[in-house]
This record gives sequence, C-alpha cells and structure tokens, in this order.
Amino acid sequence: IISEVCDHQTNYKAKFIELTNASMEPQNLNNWEIRRYSNGSTTGYSLVLGDITLASGESLVATYSAAEFKVVFGDLSPNLVGSTQISGNGDDVYELFDTVQVVDIYGEVGVNGSGTAWDYLDAVAKRLPPVVTGTTVWDANEWVITSGDGDANPFDRN
Repeated sequence: IISEVCDHQTNYKAKFIELTNASMEPQNLNNWEIRRYSNGSTTGYSLVLGDITLASGESLVATYSAAEFKVVFGDLSPNLVGSTQISGNGDDVYELFDTVQVVDIYGEVGVNGSGTAWDYLDAVAKRLPPVVTGTTVWDANEWVITSGDGDANPFDRN
C-alpha cells in the first residue's frame, strides 16, 4: 500500500513516497509501477519498481534525489530515485499499479488536488496503521495530513 507521501517543505528534492507491504506474506513488486499524475492530468509518469520483494511489514521509499534525501534523513537510503516521477508538489496523485490494475491510490486522477482533502503541499500524508489493503478510490478517513515536514518518517509506518 501507499503508506506515506511527503512534499518536503524545506528541501523539495527530499520529497518521497513510501510503500509498505501490509500483508502477512512477502510481495514481489516485479515490474509494478508508481505513477504520478500532475496538476489534474490523466496521463501519468511511471517509475517501474523492478524485481523487488518486500517482506511482511517492510517498506520501500522512492525519492526525487537520493543525495538530498540523505541530507534530510541522515543514514537512510531510498530504494529508488525518480526525479520526474517522484516530484509531487502537493496537488499531484500517486498510484500503485501491479502490471494489470491499480492496487492503491493517493488522490484522484484527473483532479488538481489544490484545496482538496488530499492536498499535501509542504506537508506529510501518512496512512493510518490499521489500514492494510489498498483502494482504488482515495478515502480521507485512512490518512492524516500534517503541515510542514516534521512528521516525515520514511521507512517507519508509525
């Protein structure tokens, strides 16, 4: 599932999206994609995940810039870098796609998120820990959005 989305307030190149395997079994993400739809577009930018397997409870982080991510988060290293794909500026949609269908979504494709319930400009959106399955329709009840970047916590679903 998409577990955290960050439009870093003080370092735009440290923005990231976190995926977490919330199931009880390992999940192979071979050729899965993170898609970003910007400013209400219905055409996405895809970051192919490759042959990655996440153990139960394990997270994956994709960021705009590995170097800037490390500046902000210290010893943590992102799994993937995609400056075009991981550049959401608060009103963009992220979608997790498993080669056949949408597995999870943050936002609403075709809608500019500015002023919506899922607007995360200069903020962090975190999936509530009880949520363990993805959805194809964004649900505000599954998320907490906090202003600023103080709550950004990649690789930790708490």
